[in-house]
Amino acid sequence: MQKFSTPMMRQYMKIKEQYTDCLLFFRLGDFYELFLDDAKLGAAILEITLTKRPRGKDGDIPMAGVPYHAADAYIAKLVKKGYKVAICEQISDPDGKGIVEREVVRVVTPGTILDENQLSKKEHNFTISLVFKEKIIAIAAVDLSTGDMFVTEVNNGQENLHLINSELLRFSARECILNKKDYNNPQILKTLRVEDKMNIYPFYDWEKYACDSMEILLEQFKVASLEVFSLQDKPAGIEAAACLLAYLKETQKEKLKHLKGIIYYRSEEYLVLDRSTVQNLEIFDTLRARDDKGTLIEVIDKTVTSMGGRLLREYLKKPLISSLAIKDRQEAVNELISKRILREDLRDKLKQICDIPRLIARLSLGNGNAYDLKNLSEALFQAKEVFALLKNFNAKFLQFNSHQQI
Repeated sequence: MQKFSTPMMRQYMKIKEQYTDCLLFFRLGDFYELFLDDAKLGAAILEITLTKRPRGKDGDIPMAGVPYHAADAYIAKLVKKGYKVAICEQISDPDGKGIVEREVVRVVTPGTILDENQLSKKEHNFTISLVFKEKIIAIAAVDLSTGDMFVTEVNNGQENLHLINSELLRFSARECILNKKDYNNPQILKTLRVEDKMNIYPFYDWEKYACDSMEILLEQFKVASLEVFSLQDKPAGIEAAACLLAYLKETQKEKLKHLKGIIYYRSEEYLVLDRSTVQNLEIFDTLRARDDKGTLIEVIDKTVTSMGGRLLREYLKKPLISSLAIKDRQEAVNELISKRILREDLRDKLKQICDIPRLIARLSLGNGNAYDLKNLSEALFQAKEVFALLKNFNAKFLQFNSHQQI
């Protein structure tokens, strides 16, 4: 690391040493500044001016800056290219006696974007972690923007490679973390790179958290046993979940209180759709244009909330194979069709509900505002009305889901 004589640049380098894998957005008054190699790279990607500031003995230092009030759009552009951005804020007021204190308050990565303008309303934004054992491969997935968390395990082996690819396809994650050993395994990277939109990073503190995996989960969810999540005999799944949580806590500098719990599922509970099947059936993307125009999801998605849109995508990615579960859904659909007035009242109420999980996530992680609080208050009032309407239905599926997210 280059050494500098000026206090501010020494402060910058000290912080940068802790975030070598990130572009450091360093707050200076009304701007976030990038310095040195970060400035050169950032200026090229963001198409902003690269300047130089004379620093005495330190010479001319390359720098590039963006206004703090417009930073979200610039950060999103960098993250979309696969870069991590560490946001370094001033945490003390200038007193004229010394340099202002600064520290990184959040690291933005492809899987941890919270800006609603950068997220697809009806799609999840998952970060996943994988654990490769001799006989088991475990996958943990978290959508930080909604608080959803899933864990599954599949048998390790060449004959089960299609199952790994199917699980990756189900999550369509933007980000994947691995321990250093697996990250340096060419075969594993080759398997994961079938997801061309997924950024893969090593988590260098993995081993530090892996040895305390169970304690991390028990503390996070305030439970006495992981049996409540059906994870009590799933050590690989526990490790994948705990290390993913640790990674997200390190990037967000928060306790992630909005995470609801862990849903453990088995791949054999659902029909396995391989990549070629999903592509050829054009369920989510067309083969030629690679967008959703003319796809199955575009035709059938009549949902009126972002939450409903995401749930519909989950149903399509994980088709049921249990005849009882299928009949429960069919019973609910039949009742909704037959009770037209109630159905229309229900849709009218749902139209007035904003994205509750993402509102709660932003507020919980300190990225919300007064407008979000107002919207959440109104949404919860409408949700109460929705629950009241659902009591008029007899279908088991609707009654069960009246106690779940809308």
